[in-house]
Amino acid sequence: MAIIVEEISNERIGQDKRWGQEADDTKNDPFVWMAIIAKVSSSWMVGQISPFPSDTVDGFRNAMIKTAAVAQAAVESIDRQRAANGTTFFEMKSDFKDNQELVEQKDILVAHDFVKEIALAINRLYADTSPESHDRIDTLRDDIATSLANAGYGSTSVFNDIARTKIS
Repeated sequence: MAIIVEEISNERIGQDKRWGQEADDTKNDPFVWMAIIAKVSSSWMVGQISPFPSDTVDGFRNAMIKTAAVAQAAVESIDRQRAANGTTFFEMKSDFKDNQELVEQKDILVAHDFVKEIALAINRLYADTSPESHDRIDTLRDDIATSLANAGYGSTSVFNDIARTKIS
């Protein structure tokens, strides 16, 4: 167990050296964190079918270490922001006027571009995997589309239309 915690800690240190903390504390809201976690946690499965060879299981294990480190980064970012400001940049303020200012500051176009990028990433994953994996990817795409629609980021059909667009 201690070895696993050390591996996650080492991965976290590497992530901090590579990416820093500025984006974590100023741009990565919960939707971004979940997209990063989804990408990191599924990177091992491109072109794989069960039963898995040992090197694939090793890839899965490595992806889970990286995923744990990303989740830790998200929690660290929340804690840093709250310690410094009493709140996160994406958190509702207790005063309605502050909430209105927060909404006005949020760039909706960036959010929609981000949703488009998620859909295109799913499309690339679909193109890069064997037909046996497509049902799982379809389910993932539909789940993400539903979650985004429920969060107010467009309809499921718009997301799925983008995600099914052929990439040239």
